Amino acid sequence: MIKYLQTLALLCLIPISMQAQHVYLSASDEFRPFTDRVQTLYGSTGDSIHTNISLLNYWELSQLFKNAKADIYNAKLSQVDLYDLNKFLYTTSDYNYMPGDNPDFVAPKEDGSYGMYNGTQYLYEHVGNFHFVLQPQAQAYAIYGKDQKFNYNTAAGLYMRGKIGNRFGFSLRGAFHYEAVPDYYYNFVKRNNAILGAIPKSIDVSSLPSTNQPLQYFSLDAHASYDIIPDYLAVSAGYSRFFIGDGIRSLVISDFGAPMPFLSFRTNFWKLEYTNLFLKADNQSFNFGNTGFGENKYIALHYLSANLLPWLNIGLFETVVSVRPSGPELGYFNPMIMYRAMERSLGSPDKMALGLTGKIVIKNHAQLYGQFFLNEFVVKELIANKGYIHNKWGAQVGAKYFNLFTIPNLDIQAEANFIRPYAYQHRSMANFSSANLPLAHPLGAGIQEYIFNANYRPNPYWTMNARLYYWKQGLDAADSLNYGSNILKNINNRPSDYGVNMINGTLSTTTIAYLTGAYEWRPNFYLEAGVGYRHQNTVLTEYQDQSIFGFLGFRFQMSRRDLLQF
Repeated sequence: MIKYLQTLALLCLIPISMQAQHVYLSASDEFRPFTDRVQTLYGSTGDSIHTNISLLNYWELSQLFKNAKADIYNAKLSQVDLYDLNKFLYTTSDYNYMPGDNPDFVAPKEDGSYGMYNGTQYLYEHVGNFHFVLQPQAQAYAIYGKDQKFNYNTAAGLYMRGKIGNRFGFSLRGAFHYEAVPDYYYNFVKRNNAILGAIPKSIDVSSLPSTNQPLQYFSLDAHASYDIIPDYLAVSAGYSRFFIGDGIRSLVISDFGAPMPFLSFRTNFWKLEYTNLFLKADNQSFNFGNTGFGENKYIALHYLSANLLPWLNIGLFETVVSVRPSGPELGYFNPMIMYRAMERSLGSPDKMALGLTGKIVIKNHAQLYGQFFLNEFVVKELIANKGYIHNKWGAQVGAKYFNLFTIPNLDIQAEANFIRPYAYQHRSMANFSSANLPLAHPLGAGIQEYIFNANYRPNPYWTMNARLYYWKQGLDAADSLNYGSNILKNINNRPSDYGVNMINGTLSTTTIAYLTGAYEWRPNFYLEAGVGYRHQNTVLTEYQDQSIFGFLGFRFQMSRRDLLQF
C-alpha cells in the first residue's frame, strides 16, 4: 500500500501542462478518421492533438474544429467536411456553442432539423453547470448468405454523457445484442470461447451447441475523467477498449477484443503527450499447457507521442503483462518508461515488449504511417538468419491519400502487416490476450497481411466504402504442436528453435472483400446495405470457409458491427 501511495503522489507532482480532459471518444467513434483527415489536409499534426491513441477528448477536438471552421475560406475542407465539422460542434455543444450563437454555423441538415426529436439532437438534455445528455441507440441488420441460413444482427441500448463544471466528465454506452452469425464466426466463438466486444462472462460460450445458434450478450463502454490539477494532470477510469496507431490494424493494442477495466493518466507538454494506461485483463478460460491458469492478469502500458515537426509524429511505447494470484505488481505503477529494468529487478516471469509508431504528413494530401513491435531478439541470431524462434517482432507500413484525383472526399488507404510466429506468446498466461482474444492484431501472429480500403462521400449524407483483405498464416493442426499463430498457447510446446519462418505450420490463405453504402437519413441515423465475400483456403476443415452474402439494415448512434475483419 505504501508503494502505491508513493506512486500516486509522484504522479500528482509531475509538472506537465495539460488541457481539460472531460469526456473521451470511444475507440470506434466516427469522428476519429475525420480528425485524421482534417490534420492531413492542413498538412500538420498540430501540437496537442495526437490521433494515434484512442484517448481523444471532446474538448481537444472542439478546439481543432473551431480553428478549422474559422479557416474554411482557404478551401482546404469540402462541403462534406464542413458538414461533419458542424455536426461535431453541434452534437458536443456542451463544449462549444449552440447554433444560434454563431451566424456562420451550418446545421447538420439543410432543412434545419437538428436531430431526431423535433429540433433537438438528444432524447433528453440538461444544460447548465451539470450538463447531461441521454440518447437511445439501436441497430438491426438482416444478413442473407449463399448456401447459408438467414442471419441477423440486432442491438439496443443507451448512450449518456455528462460533465460537472470544467473538471469532471463521464460517458457510458451499454447495449444488449441478439444475433445469428455466419458459420465461420460461430466456429471462431466456439474455438476461442469468446465473443467480440462482449462483456467477458456475460455469456457461457462453452455451453453453446456445436451447431450454429443465436448469441445473446451485453456490451459496455464507460469511463469517468477528472482534472487532478487543472491544466496539469488528468486521470480517467472505466471499462473500455483502446487503440494505438494510425492504421486499420494495431500491433500494440486494438479494439478488436473485449472491454477491460482501466486506469489512465494523461499529461501534455509542448508537443508531447504521455499516457500511462493500466488494464485488468480477463485470463483465458482454458490452459493450453500454460502455468498460472486462473490467476489475475494485468497490463501496464506507457506511450509517449511527440508531434516533433508539423508533418511528423513519433511514438514510443512499452508494455508489460503480468499474472499474479493476489493482485497487480505495484512496481508497474511507476509512471516513467523503464519496465524492462523493473521486470529484471523483480526477477519476475512477466512478458514485456516495446516499440515505436510513426506518421508523416506529405503535401496536405498524403500520409505515411507505421509501427514496429519488439518482444524479444538476439542480435547474433538475427545476423545468422536461421529463423530463431526468439526473434519475435511485428512490423506495419501503410499509406493514406485524401481527395484522390482531386475528387473531394475520395480517400484511399493501403496497409501491410508482418508478424513473426510466437510474437505475442509466453510460457505462462502472461501472453498478449484478454478474455481469450488477442490484445493487438485480431489474427494473432505468424502472418503476412495486405489491406486496401477506399472511402467515397459524394455528398454529406451518402458514404460508400470498399475494402479488401488478403493474408497468409501458418495454423496449428488439431491437437498438434504449437507453430506460433495461436497466442493463447504455451511457447514451450514448439517443434524447434530454428527454421521458424514468417509462415510456420499449415498454410492458410484468406481473402475478404466487401462493398457497403450508407445514407444518413437523420444525424447519426444510417440506412445501410452491402455485399461481402470471404474465402479461407486450408487443408484444416475446421477453418475452411467460402461465404457470399448481403446485408440490409439501419443503425442509430452506434458503429456497425464488423465481422469481416478476420
